[in-house]
Amino acid sequence: MLLKPTVFPSVPRLLNKVYDRVLAGVEDQPLFKRFMFYQGLHTKSYYNEQCGWVHNRVFDALSFSKPRERLGGRVRVIITASAPIAPNILKFLRLVFCCPIIEAYGQTESTGASFGCKVFDNESGHVGMPGVGIEYKLTDIPDMGYTKDTKPYPSGEICLRGHAVFKGYFKNQPLTHDTL
Repeated sequence: MLLKPTVFPSVPRLLNKVYDRVLAGVEDQPLFKRFMFYQGLHTKSYYNEQCGWVHNRVFDALSFSKPRERLGGRVRVIITASAPIAPNILKFLRLVFCCPIIEAYGQTESTGASFGCKVFDNESGHVGMPGVGIEYKLTDIPDMGYTKDTKPYPSGEICLRGHAVFKGYFKNQPLTHDTL
């Protein structure tokens, strides 16, 4: 690979294709190499859940060096946004590429990422905390049946305000404890 990025921003659709290609490549390997790959995944998965580790010197060298080289071999963090990504794919890619994957959320109106996960967050299915200087609130959309009182997961329109957000996007409402 000509480029050797250290930060790899991507969309879930592309990461799904990477996942499929890695699995297809593994299935083409002899039985012993397949066994070592899946044993490495199992071992790394255990330590990732227990301690947050994404590295294992033995399995990284034996089983995961080829997939990492396909992305240039120097990727230290992958950032994904624009759509949700399946938790199993996120975990798989985190272990295979030996780096954290940050899920983010943003809008054109907010000049990119407004919310982001912590670097070594092992949970998936959320986009983390708001960025510095971003204020937010969740508003109801009764026509669509979205309410912030929905259990267990509130739903509605996410409204943002801050220096990185287009002027007037938050309807110029003052943020008080009542409106947040």
